Amino acid sequence: MTSDAKSEQPPSLRDVAAEDRNALFDRVLDDIAIHGSVRQALRENRCGKDTFYLRLRADIDAQERYARAKLQGMEAIADEIMEIADECETSSDAVSKARVQIDSRKWLLSKLLPKRYGDKLDVAHSGEVTVNFTPGDASVL
Repeated sequence: MTSDAKSEQPPSLRDVAAEDRNALFDRVLDDIAIHGSVRQALRENRCGKDTFYLRLRADIDAQERYARAKLQGMEAIADEIMEIADECETSSDAVSKARVQIDSRKWLLSKLLPKRYGDKLDVAHSGEVTVNFTPGDASVL
């Protein structure tokens, strides 16, 4: 590995001082809450994926904060759907692009938060069920 390739690697959370490490972790969580994307948050903060997830596995408080940040990020994605629809131009290419963006975000939300954003099917029965049985009909027994 050349020195140029080594300098392009994101810093490890282990390579920085404890207070800087905590600040970096907090910035990543803030970006996740704003954008909803872990990958984007790690890239923007130049934080390594492996060390970020090691920190999550080792710290229960970090796991809870991450879960809250992800939930906020999903809400941000839901808000983004409305922005995309509202700001869409009327050309057919722009409409097609917006449709793909909206559909992909809706799909993601329906899978990650199915109770809130999934398709709801009402399978409850209402009414009566009547069963007609004649005593001489032995074929049903």
